Amino acid sequence: MHHFGLFAAVGAAMAALTTVLVSPSVLRWSRNRMAFLAALFFLLALCWATTNGWWYVSSYGVPFNSAMPKIDGITVSTIFFALFAIAAGYAAWLHFAPRGAGEGRLIRALTTAPVPIVAGFMAAVFVASMVAGIVRQYPTYSNGWSNVRAFVGGCGLADDVLVEPDTNAGFMKPLDGDSGSWGPLGPLGGVNPVGFTPNGVPEHTVAEAIVMKPNQPGTDYDWDAPTKLTSPGINGSTVPLPYGLDPARVPLAGTYTTGAQQQSTLVSAWYLLPKPDDGHPLVVVTAAGKIAGNSVLHGYTPGQTVVLEYAMPGPGALVPAGRMVPDDLYGEQPKAWRNLRFARAKMPADAVAVRVVAEDLSLTPEDWIAVTPPRVPDLRSLQEYVGSTQPVLLDWAVGLAFPCQQPMLHANGIAEIPKFRITPDYSAKKLDTDTWEDGTNGGLLGITDLLLRAHVMATYLSRDWARDWGSLRKFDTLVDAPPAQLELGTATRSGLWSPGKIRIGP
Repeated sequence: MHHFGLFAAVGAAMAALTTVLVSPSVLRWSRNRMAFLAALFFLLALCWATTNGWWYVSSYGVPFNSAMPKIDGITVSTIFFALFAIAAGYAAWLHFAPRGAGEGRLIRALTTAPVPIVAGFMAAVFVASMVAGIVRQYPTYSNGWSNVRAFVGGCGLADDVLVEPDTNAGFMKPLDGDSGSWGPLGPLGGVNPVGFTPNGVPEHTVAEAIVMKPNQPGTDYDWDAPTKLTSPGINGSTVPLPYGLDPARVPLAGTYTTGAQQQSTLVSAWYLLPKPDDGHPLVVVTAAGKIAGNSVLHGYTPGQTVVLEYAMPGPGALVPAGRMVPDDLYGEQPKAWRNLRFARAKMPADAVAVRVVAEDLSLTPEDWIAVTPPRVPDLRSLQEYVGSTQPVLLDWAVGLAFPCQQPMLHANGIAEIPKFRITPDYSAKKLDTDTWEDGTNGGLLGITDLLLRAHVMATYLSRDWARDWGSLRKFDTLVDAPPAQLELGTATRSGLWSPGKIRIGP
């Protein structure tokens, strides 16, 4: 069914059966017409007994894409099933009634041409779903809006995915009013941090961690990299940081410990907040652990507290004016490194400073958290950053959503080495593309896992900050090998000829 092969046979049989059922000789009797209408109601009940879920990005903004459609708390499937029961009961009554019964104007109107009415109704629902997606998502990505923009040269999801090329460039300057009283963690830890340390993170905590036995293909190099830095970072941390963050410039504070547990609190120094503009729509805190936040997929996810507090200018001092709960993506892997997002549009335009407030009040060892300082990332669209000429490994699930990217070429037995990989959301990557593209079975990950090292880049879906759109991975080569020099020609060989054994191992 996945490749619609089943429908080629069953669909033809159903079409033939329907043709017979709607023939004049069959529908001459009102009982048969009503029975056929009952069958259509039953089919509609089955069709509506699920979510209005469209594949991957096509579901963005679509009503009921993660729940069964309802009207005033009653599922649409239940309504159609009730109509089926009524129609079936009436058809049963007509079976025993005189032959001329059931020929009233209303019954004939309902049973004369039900197939085109039902088909038109479903087509209208599909179109309305896409239109609703455009309205609810605008001005960010939706499937319908992407198709409209394609007429003027739009590049699909690549226009709306924002990439942070240099994660070290956007960190804000701490205000030094309390610099003399900062604790051992510096401005990140503030005046009196409790329970936070520079190395308070478990080993093998990486961005979008994939840990499976046996190892999952497509695993990033971050998982195989050393678990400790050879030289401590700026605040003494030996924990490797994700997304290309430089430990020599970016401090870290976490609560993980294998010893006695305690309630931990941290209030960072105030950081100077730049004035808002369209090119810098976010304040970001790279964090890990079990953190409370909001996401499109999971709604509100409970956890420990990491919030961003903003302040207004006051008489001689900053005045705290509010706190923001982060948009957080990873409900399925709540302890991986990720970027907590705080939209500038949700804080007052005259806010002048922000600080991180973190609390780990749980005494359970697994409920740890870790944070880095806040930053205002400098963002570019994926289309601007990757472009249309660099070779890209596009996972099979994302190809139609990225029409302007250049797929890595394969010709004459030679594969072009990709510079980037674009994947779908975390679950689809883990369950679908990483498995079907497995190098063990001849997939493209056999090339990239062997020759390249992948690193997850910091990306965001514009104006839809709490949605996991997928990921962009940048490849680094192990060695700078020269390009292959091809010698093309033709030869005639016997079917028994062999140039030698295929090398399938190192």
